[in-house]
Amino acid sequence: MKKIKKLYFYAKNLIFPIPTNGVSKFQVLATLNKNSFSFDCTKCGKCCYGPGNVYFSQKDCINIKKYLKLNEDQWNQLAQRIFHKNQNGIYIHKTYNKCYFLDEKNRCSIYPIRPLQCRTFPFWPSYFSKLKELENLIHSCPGSKLVDFQKNVKTYSVDEIVYYCNKTIKKFNRSQTSQNKNDLIKL
Repeated sequence: MKKIKKLYFYAKNLIFPIPTNGVSKFQVLATLNKNSFSFDCTKCGKCCYGPGNVYFSQKDCINIKKYLKLNEDQWNQLAQRIFHKNQNGIYIHKTYNKCYFLDEKNRCSIYPIRPLQCRTFPFWPSYFSKLKELENLIHSCPGSKLVDFQKNVKTYSVDEIVYYCNKTIKKFNRSQTSQNKNDLIKL
């Protein structure tokens, strides 16, 4: 069964070319430097802290409005407060300290409908294309580790990492091109 699963990941990477800003198998191999990558989310919320950008599609915005049961005025007030700009149909939430949706217990208040960027963490090409970026991830995320070999530790193969990272980019690119021309939010 494991061989079939590995073949599936390998075949997917051969059939689908690496998307723009994706990561190649060569890059992941060089970044891992003969180590294996392990990730097991500790639900610490650290990935939601610090300066950075969180990208929301128009569909994410609609889902948040429905999930939080906001009327039009409430939604517009929230959108004006959290989104700093709209770029190619993607709404950008600039975080300086922590994500707006992180509650006092370091839990995501919109977890069931969180945006793609959050759902796919840490499988972003930027983390696996350069050793320095991977080291930053491992330093900031207690659930991420580089391991030689350990029993009972789930590790991701190079093919799995390439597949998951590139799947993230494909979905992100698709969400940008499929946005409705009528903006949900005017910023």
